[in-house]
Amino acid sequence: VRADGGGLAQLPVYTGVLAPGPQRVISRNGLVAFSSSAPLGPTFAASAQDLYLMNLDGSNIRAVTRFGLDASLYTMNATISADGGLIAFESNRDPETGKAGKNSQIWVVRADGSSLRVLTSGSEPSTSPTLSADGSLVAFVRGGQIYAVRSDGAGLRALTGFKMSSAQDPV
Repeated sequence: VRADGGGLAQLPVYTGVLAPGPQRVISRNGLVAFSSSAPLGPTFAASAQDLYLMNLDGSNIRAVTRFGLDASLYTMNATISADGGLIAFESNRDPETGKAGKNSQIWVVRADGSSLRVLTSGSEPSTSPTLSADGSLVAFVRGGQIYAVRSDGAGLRALTGFKMSSAQDPV
């Protein structure tokens, strides 16, 4: 729908999930990042919840990740850089085995599916990723605190040190 309320159109996605409102899910060049296990319709085989891109008008739906048929694997809370080149998301995929792990970790991938890499590790879940507009920094929540790391994986640091509060949805 346009900002003036006109042009309402239903997108042709059978099932899909967008990140929460504060995260950027639409790039300046009109790419929409979302998670789904069946974006084009029901399937007979269980499959992982993968990361997808589509044009803002619903055309050109394409998989960015291909995690296979393990329905216990998921991607969620995908956010895209303003230029549409990089996507950050959370997943329970274990980077060593490719199977479902115990906790969500933060991952990044190029929009064409290349350069898939995990940015976080450890026994504590990392959630709610968000990207800086230029894609150079990823902020996320771990243990009720906001952390930031460069999208190349370097420079992990805590940004908050709350004692009585818990951070959510960094932007």
